[in-house]
This record gives sequence, C-alpha cells and structure tokens, in this order.
Amino acid sequence: MRSRLWRLGGSLIIIFGLASCATMGTIENAALTDGETQTFQADYEKVKAAALLTLEAQKLPVENAVDAEGGHAIYFTKPVSAFSWGEVGRVFIEKGMGGNTKVYVKTARRSSTNITATSQSTFAKRIFGGIEENL
Repeated sequence: MRSRLWRLGGSLIIIFGLASCATMGTIENAALTDGETQTFQADYEKVKAAALLTLEAQKLPVENAVDAEGGHAIYFTKPVSAFSWGEVGRVFIEKGMGGNTKVYVKTARRSSTNITATSQSTFAKRIFGGIEENL
C-alpha cells in the first residue's frame, strides 16, 4: 500500500512538473514587448548585430531569428546543465526613431520547479551589457 502511494505521488509530481514546462512556443506566443527593456542610442541594424554577437559570446544558441512587426526577434535557448533544466528566451529589437533602438528580453524556465534557473532580470542585465559592449 505504501509503495502504491509513493508511486502515485511521484507520478503526480512528474505530471505537474511537465504540465508547467516552458517551450519555445511559450516565448513565441508572448507579446513582443513583454519582458525587461532598455533603450540604446544606436542605429537599429547596429543593435541587431550587437545582440547576435552577444548571444553567441554568452553561448546562448540561436534557435530562430525572424523579422517581426516593428522589428526583429531572436529566439535562443540555454541548454540543460548540471544545475538547471535550461531556459528559453527572446530578444526583440524594435525599430526606433531618431537613432534610438529599444530592446526587450523575455525568458522562461523550462520547468517551473527549476529553482536554479537564471532569472529573466539576470538574462536581461547580461544581454543588455553585452549589447552595450558590442556597440
């Protein structure tokens, strides 16, 4: 009887854990202007190139990069490691006026129970810092 309860409890934990997993679709379906934001006083094309260089330097594999309404979206992943189930994310570079370009960083943990995952604000600080360096 105890064994059955343990198996049932373990199964429920797995089911609830999988039900709350973020996928690339989670990020793709979020509004492009969701997440942390920073404005750079630089040309749109330069900021876009700096964002790609930053993701590469931070070893965040780019899964897809697409022109979207009003800008360019770059989708990336952070692979599974010994300490994390990984994350998915997006950098959206919004076309601006007068040499200002706004960048949004949106991320999600692959598992909501992943307490060691990198937070969205930490991703944003690192990505914004990298863009600044690459400009």
